[in-house]
Amino acid sequence: MTDNDREQIALFRFSLISPILNGQVEKQSEYLAEVAAKKHNVPYYGVREYSPKTIAMWVRDYRKNGFNGLKPKTRNDKGKSRVLTAELKEIILEAREKHPDRSVSLLYDQLITERKMMPSQASYSTVYRFLKKKNLLVNSPRKEEKRRRFAYDRVNMLWQGDYPDKLIIPIFKRI
Repeated sequence: MTDNDREQIALFRFSLISPILNGQVEKQSEYLAEVAAKKHNVPYYGVREYSPKTIAMWVRDYRKNGFNGLKPKTRNDKGKSRVLTAELKEIILEAREKHPDRSVSLLYDQLITERKMMPSQASYSTVYRFLKKKNLLVNSPRKEEKRRRFAYDRVNMLWQGDYPDKLIIPIFKRI
């Protein structure tokens, strides 16, 4: 989410609470219930519904922190994995050091097969992101010569066909 998106969301929230702030609303609870009953097209998020309590919290945040209080907060742990423990990170790094030429999917499957890690502890994509952040992905080409499946040096060395188990030949009778 960019700063412009956060600004647009804050403007949307301000547009909902501005009648309360300007004193145009006699009964705040009725206004909050009326606004909460509608679906709103929110920038960045799309169509959303909000509870009266959420909108009341926006009023409180605006009175406490001004316009910046209406902007969505950024995560404190941005860029850090919440799933991988320090012990699990160490296991993954050790496996990568032992086998630097293996693909991430093969490395992940190996860790699960050897019971060093359970699939419930971390998904493949989590391990991939971790290794990518550490610049430990395999980018080098394979050391094998170029090969193609079913490729031979000369023409007609391999023929491949498909036929059914029972060959039925239709017999046409003249009438």
